[in-house]
Amino acid sequence: MYVPELCMEPSSIRQFFPHAQCTHGATIEELEITGADKNGKIHVNFEKRDNYLEDEAITIDLLFRSLGDNNQALVDGCNTTFHFWAYLRKNYTQTNATAANMYMIRIQTLTFNPESAIVSAWEKLKDQRKLVAADADTDETYKDSALLLVIIRSLPKIFGTTIDTLSAQINLTVEQKLKFLEEKEVRDQQDTNE
Repeated sequence: MYVPELCMEPSSIRQFFPHAQCTHGATIEELEITGADKNGKIHVNFEKRDNYLEDEAITIDLLFRSLGDNNQALVDGCNTTFHFWAYLRKNYTQTNATAANMYMIRIQTLTFNPESAIVSAWEKLKDQRKLVAADADTDETYKDSALLLVIIRSLPKIFGTTIDTLSAQINLTVEQKLKFLEEKEVRDQQDTNE
């Protein structure tokens, strides 16, 4: 016979099992259950139950605060924190195809801002790639070499000679090519400051 020990006070246990005899301990109570079909003892640890309920309340509070107004009603539909967390993971780990498409467009239409560095453009593209890759259909769409081509395509004309040199050097890695572009950028900035 199942007795939900975490959510029952001694008085409510007696309500369901009127023949229960309690032996009081510090925080653990031993109850003798006698019923029509079975007799037995159960041990109820009320201290553990109280700690569990307190932790559950803290967890729900933290999850509740992080939700938007339209999702806060979901708390009422879930019986436990575990069910609530499972529901949130199921719904929020899925990437909306429209959002993935929006980030793909942002990657493809990158416009290089001369005031920001090549490194920041690279980091921005990698962040957007993560968002695109969250959709299973577009997981392997943008490798580092493809992102490098996006950056190269967006660079101003003063990088033309450097880009031609990099294109001729097929043995260079993406990181090495980025390093050359960064060095060219630094040299151009130094020339402008002089």
